[in-house]
Amino acid sequence: DVSVAVPGRCRRLRIELLRGVSTEIHCGRLLAILGGSGAGKTTLLNVLAQGQLLQGLSRSGEVTFNGRTLDQQLFQEVGSYVEQVDTLWPTMTVGETLRFAAGLYQGRASREWRKAKAEAMLQEMGLTGCRKVVVGDGVLVRGVSGGQRRRLSIAVGLMKRPSVLVLDEPTSGLDSAAAEAIVDLLADYAAEHNIGVVCTIHQPSSYTFRRFQQLLVLAAGRVCYSGAACDALEHFESLGLTCEPGLNPAEFILRRTNPDFCSAEQVMHLCDAWKASQKAATEAVDACGMNRMCALPSYKECEWEGAGWARQCRLLAKRAVVGHLRNPAVLAGRPERFELALRKKLSAQRRRESHGELVGAIRDH
Repeated sequence: DVSVAVPGRCRRLRIELLRGVSTEIHCGRLLAILGGSGAGKTTLLNVLAQGQLLQGLSRSGEVTFNGRTLDQQLFQEVGSYVEQVDTLWPTMTVGETLRFAAGLYQGRASREWRKAKAEAMLQEMGLTGCRKVVVGDGVLVRGVSGGQRRRLSIAVGLMKRPSVLVLDEPTSGLDSAAAEAIVDLLADYAAEHNIGVVCTIHQPSSYTFRRFQQLLVLAAGRVCYSGAACDALEHFESLGLTCEPGLNPAEFILRRTNPDFCSAEQVMHLCDAWKASQKAATEAVDACGMNRMCALPSYKECEWEGAGWARQCRLLAKRAVVGHLRNPAVLAGRPERFELALRKKLSAQRRRESHGELVGAIRDH
């Protein structure tokens, strides 16, 4: 029952970003958060990941992990958050990026283990063919494609071996084929490694929608539906909203729950209907009964051995040096700086020589 609001001088001026949101994350399943712009998807992810964007906001409700209150420290130990914008070092290669992540997240493991882990992750993410290609940024440094860069960001998050993986718009900016490949990868990885995966997604294709095991639909910060993705259309049909044959289910849901394209009264009716439904009551009971909820790995099983302070400094310094040496802007500026320094040196030498000649002439007179 999580609520988040922007505080105001009085109750009327409060802006509610989330209002009474409840859901659950199961291990081995992919939970997709669907909703229009401003529905509260990213805010909910920040609640799950205990992000810094929540500072200054009024918040109520509780997020738990296997019965324990999920705070920032616990999430850092059991979870991983992949943001919408790829924050990768553009001048490092794909292989170097994963080895760097392995060194930070699993710094106390042997060097052979870290190398094998990075190699296995390359294969699982389909990045073996570009391991020696620089990541790039699409502006100064040419590198891998957008889909490969997104898979690399996910791989970096998975190098931590989290129990819960949280992703903000993992398919944003990708074509349909690349987006479907990302969702396939997430669904398969969650099932194979028995972890919970949560992601926000914007207008998925019909194929992508069928890959979701769980679905959470948000509208104006409230829950319109939470449960099995395959039962979502049945729920909306019970409210008199039928999906036309051949229409993308995700597109149908977004049309009916986005207040920008339908009446606000209809959206509020859908949210109130879900809150009063038997399914919502069942979801709430299951969320409270954490012991019979999802069998996520225990806290002890999720501990990760991060690198020590000295090793972190060494790895970060090495990355900074490599990035500086490979930076095209730095390389392009070197000849100019060398020429400028040489000119200054020659100019100073000429001044000294001319000064010496002038002093000699004065002495002669």
